[in-house]
Amino acid sequence: GVGVTRAGKRIKLVAESRVHVGWVSKEINGTELPIAAMGTVDGDTDTYRVAYSPLGRVCTCLAGRGHRDCSHGLALELAVAESRTLQLEILYDLPL
Repeated sequence: GVGVTRAGKRIKLVAESRVHVGWVSKEINGTELPIAAMGTVDGDTDTYRVAYSPLGRVCTCLAGRGHRDCSHGLALELAVAESRTLQLEILYDLPL
């Protein structure tokens, strides 16, 4: 049969409140701004730690450890987009 796509699974994870978002902040010009999301996603078989920033997604699941896209990372990115808290445009101006 046809499996659930990563995009579909991502929406399901967020809709079922299985994505728990936390933030990593950095002080920029005296203001604390969130620069990356760190969270956990309750997957079907395990709970995974996930991070998302403009540099990409990282997940502790098998696919994520292989540097491949996974529904958990996509779900965290979607949850972040919905919260509109991440100041992405500021990040690109940060000196590395």
